[in-house]
Amino acid sequence: MSFNVAYLVGGILDRIRRLDKIEQPVRVELPLYPTSPFDRPYSKGFRLEIPATEGSQTYFLEHVVTEEAQLLSIEVGCTGYNDHDCWSFYIDGQPVCDAIYTKEVAQVKNLGAQPLSVGTVLRFEFANHSGTSKVAWLDINFALRTQT
Repeated sequence: MSFNVAYLVGGILDRIRRLDKIEQPVRVELPLYPTSPFDRPYSKGFRLEIPATEGSQTYFLEHVVTEEAQLLSIEVGCTGYNDHDCWSFYIDGQPVCDAIYTKEVAQVKNLGAQPLSVGTVLRFEFANHSGTSKVAWLDINFALRTQT
């Protein structure tokens, strides 16, 4: 019989240990998790039909954020996987995932808790380098502000 022991060093755990010695309350930010009042989960799904083409073509979808939110993760899957096909994801034109090649199973990219304001443009691009027809699915997972 055997077992493993893991001890995490540094980061937020060391900050918490130091805070134990402070008598006044201190707020510890956890950047990888949604923060209150962003505690209402919401997922938005998209479907992108990609036709067969001669040569490489790039197809895209855009979603404009309509309420203040935190972006938690994206999930991408497609039919007709090909080694040369890839996808990218952008927040207001800034790449978050760049040239991620397709795999045989859906891919989840955890993005922490990225703050999004109203009007932020989320863009998904699928580069069909194989030229074969396929369908790509994108799920965007948010934490929204609790409505009172």
